[in-house]
Amino acid sequence: MSKDSSYLVSSEVVIRFEVDSNGKSENITWIKCGNHAQMNLITQAIDMLPDLHSTIKLSDKFLKTTYTLKVYFPQMTCVMYCTAGNINSPDFDNTMELSRNLQAYFKENYKTSKLSKSEPIDDYVTVIFTVNKKNKVDEVISVTGRNMDTRAWVIKMVYQNKDWKAMVKNGKPGETRYNLQVKFPMISVFCYGKPL
Repeated sequence: MSKDSSYLVSSEVVIRFEVDSNGKSENITWIKCGNHAQMNLITQAIDMLPDLHSTIKLSDKFLKTTYTLKVYFPQMTCVMYCTAGNINSPDFDNTMELSRNLQAYFKENYKTSKLSKSEPIDDYVTVIFTVNKKNKVDEVISVTGRNMDTRAWVIKMVYQNKDWKAMVKNGKPGETRYNLQVKFPMISVFCYGKPL
């Protein structure tokens, strides 16, 4: 394989970085490395991404924003998440741990699902739902995704999961809103919660 085509090797590459209030990227960390050609291609593309300059605004102040970018080769498909705040903040660490645990849960259940036995479906499902103070799913607020089967399966997995936790606010667990994102067919999962 020539050097020019080495980025076509099958791989999942994950990079995390921060963008300050002026839209400048910094603190780049490679979470999962690919080969040199793949990493060079991603590095060159970061400053060309238009959404990098749309940092999160709160109370008329722009917050430092952390981005996690996943790139799947050779399909060249991407998934990007953003979170307000610093990479080293406890909230960010909790979000990453929650996402890792849910990814293991979804992948394990996907192996025995009807979806895994059919033609691979390219879809991106987002579910917003609430968990009450008893750690039970209370209400599914919205579901987006192109395929009816993937939407139905994700909702089923949300209700079957027994590990949801109500977040603590003012010293007490209370209603929590979760945003869950599942990418098919790789089953890449990202989830974050916010107490209401």
